[in-house]
Amino acid sequence: MGEVIEEEGNATQVAWEECEDPSAIDEDFGYPQVFEGTLDRAAVALGGRALLPVAFRDIPAMLQSPEWGVRHAGLMAIAAVAEGTYQVLELEVGKVVELVVPMFADPHPRVRFAACQCIGQLCTDMQEIFQQKYTKEILSCLIPAMDAPEARVHCHAAKAIINFCCGVEADELAPYLDDIVNRLLRLLGSSPRRYVQEQALTTLAMVADASADKFQVYYPSIMPLLMQALRSPATPETRVLHCKAMECAGLIGIAVGRETFQHDATELIKVLLQLQEQPSTDDDNTPMYLQQTWSKICQALGDGFEPYLQYVMPPLFKSANVKPDINVIDDNDEVATRDGFDVLDLDDGQHVEIRTSVLEEKSTAFDALLAHASTLGAKFGEYIRPTLELALPNLKFYFSENVREVSALLIPTLVLSGNATGVISPEELNAIFLQVTRAIQPEGDAGFLGSLCKCLADSLLVVGRQAIVAPLVNEISVACKAQLSALASRRDMRVRRLKRGPEWEEDKEDMLLLQELEDAALDEMGRLLTFLDPSHQVS
Repeated sequence: MGEVIEEEGNATQVAWEECEDPSAIDEDFGYPQVFEGTLDRAAVALGGRALLPVAFRDIPAMLQSPEWGVRHAGLMAIAAVAEGTYQVLELEVGKVVELVVPMFADPHPRVRFAACQCIGQLCTDMQEIFQQKYTKEILSCLIPAMDAPEARVHCHAAKAIINFCCGVEADELAPYLDDIVNRLLRLLGSSPRRYVQEQALTTLAMVADASADKFQVYYPSIMPLLMQALRSPATPETRVLHCKAMECAGLIGIAVGRETFQHDATELIKVLLQLQEQPSTDDDNTPMYLQQTWSKICQALGDGFEPYLQYVMPPLFKSANVKPDINVIDDNDEVATRDGFDVLDLDDGQHVEIRTSVLEEKSTAFDALLAHASTLGAKFGEYIRPTLELALPNLKFYFSENVREVSALLIPTLVLSGNATGVISPEELNAIFLQVTRAIQPEGDAGFLGSLCKCLADSLLVVGRQAIVAPLVNEISVACKAQLSALASRRDMRVRRLKRGPEWEEDKEDMLLLQELEDAALDEMGRLLTFLDPSHQVS
């Protein structure tokens, strides 16, 4: 890793430093990245006990090397092995921090970039534990790194702050907010590079999300800047900036609360509606960001958002209804993933190629529907029924786990609102319960089986035991008996596999994880059956 990167030459180094759009450079593939990927896979396969002693036999010396490429490689090696070895690495993470922290003072910008990458990766792979133990050490490095003269370095430091914020409590972050926010505002206001401005907005959004109401003091300084960014002319070059600005505005609105946010919300909504009316292309993420931002504004304003549903829901329903772009791959064809597509393996052995952008659009739309429905409750009104009509069939949308899970969360939310407002009749409610029940019996995914049982139990709780008709109780009983029998058979099969010999030992961890999912599903099934019959005992 170190030798190859040293061979890049001065021209490559200048290109790295002066790059106007790092996302346009393919830094995910090359000789150093191949070695990093190999380390990552080796760490996952071997685990920390086998790999870490070997890796850290060389890494400390690499970090002291006179060659910047070797120092860079040492840091990237730590980042590469962190995920696969975190259970062992967290026992020695203090020593790792002692190795990495001094590298933020390295004279070479790419070494400091790698130090940011390393800290960010450790924050992700040892989330909460790393942040809680080493808050001061982490931020004493990342905050000054946002003052680095090199755009790539201060941008990557801002990016690593996001990783840190994902595992920190608001109270732990509060003492550092002034330093973090002031530097991010400086990057936003003074950097000539758009990618730095975009990163500053993204990090501000995550800092606001992590600090919650403690972010209120910064609101008057930030919201005018966001409005200014959103009002800039809509061009292909400003798309990402607009998306990041609206994302930031929505999260800040949630953080500061309705009382503060509502003074700017009307003007923000007006600007967003203008952006929504702009024509978009297939590679434009603005519609998806708009959907996410509408849901955040809804969460911030509560029932005050109801008047805007008429503008928000039509495009949202369109995205939620989008059909997957699927190609069945013939058995004789070579199975390879094209750009923009995922290949899924079906139970019958077939391979299906599916466009990822379509799945992402649909999944984002379902997340937004849940946010609106759960926030507005009865105020969701005329949209309760069409949303239910979307959620029920998508319990069987096997191409996206998130769409299925969100559908299972949507149904009890909509049943509660529909029952309270009379939008859904008792007969329709029973038809809904029956449809969910019939999804339970054939479900082969233990994790989603638990979600389905919870969906049904939460929905039935809305109407009460006395409103449930006998045929439905019988259907539920039949479905649960079938699942209990299937679960027992699968568990028996796993036990017999383990008894056959050591060749199955390597699958033991996966089997234990599957059993945990089954246990959770059984808990939800027990809750469902106990609700129907309080004398029913589930062991």
